[in-house]
Formats: sequence, C-alpha cells, structure tokens
Amino acid sequence: VTAEELIAKIAASDTQQLSGSVKISTDLGIPGLSAGSSLGGMGGGQHGGEDGDEASAAPLSKLTELAAGSHTLRIAADGPEKQRVSIIEDAAEYSLIRNGDQVWAYDSGSNSVYHATAPQQERSHGKGKHEERLPKDLTDATPQELAKQVLAGADKTTSVTVDGTAKIAGRDAYQLKLTPKGDTTVGSIRIAVDADNGVPLKFT
Repeated sequence: VTAEELIAKIAASDTQQLSGSVKISTDLGIPGLSAGSSLGGMGGGQHGGEDGDEASAAPLSKLTELAAGSHTLRIAADGPEKQRVSIIEDAAEYSLIRNGDQVWAYDSGSNSVYHATAPQQERSHGKGKHEERLPKDLTDATPQELAKQVLAGADKTTSVTVDGTAKIAGRDAYQLKLTPKGDTTVGSIRIAVDADNGVPLKFT
C-alpha cells in the first residue's frame, strides 16, 4: 500500500464505535512538571460530591498529570455524542463521560464529581458543520483527493512513507512514517493504521 492510499484509508474511515486501552508515556524534559501540579478551578461546573472538591475532578485539573510520566487510559466511543475516558492509577480512577450535551467526571481519589454542559459549538457534529470548517476547495473532496493534498502540502518539509506492517491490539496495521527534512528535535513520527478500517491505533 502507498502512503497516498493509506492516508485516503484514514480519511475514508467511518468507524463510530470503539473501545480499548491506551498507554501514554511522556517526557517533555521539564523537571518542575510533576503529577501533583494542577490546573483545577479553571473549568466551571456543579459540585456533585460531599467529600471532595469539585475542582479536583474538573477535566482541566488532569492536563498536567498527563504531561509527564506513564499513564493507562481506557477509552470507549459510541458515535459523536457518547464517549468515556478513564485514567487508571494504582489506587484510584478518574473517569470523564460525555452523553450528548452533558459532561460528567468522577475522581475516586478525592471522591468528587464534576458536571457541566458542553458548549453549543462542541455539540455540532453533522456533516454540514464539519464541512464548514474545511477549506473551500476541500469541502467536497474525496478521501483520495484529500490524501493528495496532504502529501503535496508536506512535500517540502516532510517525507511521508509506509514503513512496513505491525500488530497493534491484535489487529493488522500499516505503519505511516513522517520524517522531517529540516533541523528538528523530532526524528520521525509513526502512526499505525488499522489495515481493515483505517483507524489510527498507535502514535509514536
């Protein structure tokens, strides 16, 4: 399979339902960034637990925790309006659930609950809304045309190739490799793409 065909497969993917586990390992080289850092209190919501602080369950308070170290996440999606992400720690679990315009989060460590209503722009998911965000010349583009545009745009700065196959989460996958041509701290980026349905399964 060529890089163009693989990018077209990603663009054509219409998978709506999936579940699985994701391991994230991050080292940004910032010594002062610790798992104890918090951005809590930056998101509004309603306190739903008597024993905890609502801010500690707010999604923004978890951002810095994911920016360092290794974490295991369990994810599930059922269409554009139903998703769940759980961060699994040794003795605690944090779960973020979206059902339509309702967003809930529970932090077992602090026994606190967060609740909010998703902004209107975040709830727009129809085809028409998606097309409005695309450049005019790509609004009605086929996956193959989108793939050509991506490769043409990347040609001057990045080499895009297919670098073999892999087995990810028990599924056959192709490995899309992006290698910067100029001076950069990034050696290469690899995206493992499900050979059957075009869903990206791993990003390195």
